[in-house]
Order: sequence, then C-alpha cells, then structure tokens
Amino acid sequence: MGLKLSKKSDIGVDGDYWRIISIETHYGGPNQVWPSKSAQPITYVNVAQYVSKAARDDKSMSLKVERFVFDGQSNGLPPEDPGYYKAPDYLPEPTREAAYAALKTIPFFQSAEDEV
Repeated sequence: MGLKLSKKSDIGVDGDYWRIISIETHYGGPNQVWPSKSAQPITYVNVAQYVSKAARDDKSMSLKVERFVFDGQSNGLPPEDPGYYKAPDYLPEPTREAAYAALKTIPFFQSAEDEV
C-alpha cells in the first residue's frame, strides 16, 4: 500500500510513489499516566519517496524521507474531551490504514491517490 503523487525530490528527480516506512506514537514521558492533562500524544509518520512503485518493488533506494507530525494540538481541545480523539491531527490507533487516511487530510497529500 502507498500513495501516488508526483513531486520533484530534493535532488531534482521526480518521484511518484510514497510509502510509510515507520509510525511512532509517544504518549508523554515514561512516568505519565494516560490519559492525563500532562501526557501529550504525538505520532510521527515517516514516509519515503520513490521514483515509482516498480522502483520500490525492486528494492531501489528512496529519493528522500519526509516526517509528518500528528500531535493532536491544533484542534485546541484537551485530551479528556471526547472530540479530541476525532481530530484528524491525532492518531488514537496508529495503524498503517489510519496513518494513510491522516496523510491524505494534510495539504501535502490532498491530491494523492491510493496505490495498492
């Protein structure tokens, strides 16, 4: 699974295939109880850009890696508010499917198509 979106890479080569390479969610410091006012969830989604899906399937090197941050802060609601978990900028279940759906809500990927 990936996203198809043509963008020029930093090295000047066009790449049209984007794939999630990792999802990391942190819920605050190691001693914080979740949910709490002090525990601030943050999810990092790292996405690699390839020349094409065929290049990725052939195990070619990615053109670049972009990190997108979903921190649940821009909606202005506290974590104890039920609406907080409906914000598109927070991934309460950081699955690949949820991350791809969240990526498609940000301006960078709004015109991207699903690539299976």
